[in-house]
Amino acid sequence: MNLYILILFPLSLLIFPLSSSASAGNLRPGQISTTCYYDAGPKVGKEENLEGKIKPLMIGKPCTDGEGSSGSAVVDEEDRERVAAAAKMEKRMLNAPKPENN
Repeated sequence: MNLYILILFPLSLLIFPLSSSASAGNLRPGQISTTCYYDAGPKVGKEENLEGKIKPLMIGKPCTDGEGSSGSAVVDEEDRERVAAAAKMEKRMLNAPKPENN
């Protein structure tokens, strides 16, 4: 049997679950965030965790501090290492040799 199908694919579902819905109830860390990277306003170029001030947003969605700075939601700092490790694993799985069918 193919190692990818037996082990890596089920593991990848834990990290990147299949879902057609984007409701916050089924999103995982790394897909939603309360951290805003500002690209306009007094805090341009900085990021800030607005936990408790805003609801978690999907990564890339617009955010604001309510004080004149705005930007986009980025992965929370505590999720970055896990997201990077998952991306490395996915890249290895995609580049793994495929079994030959005889």
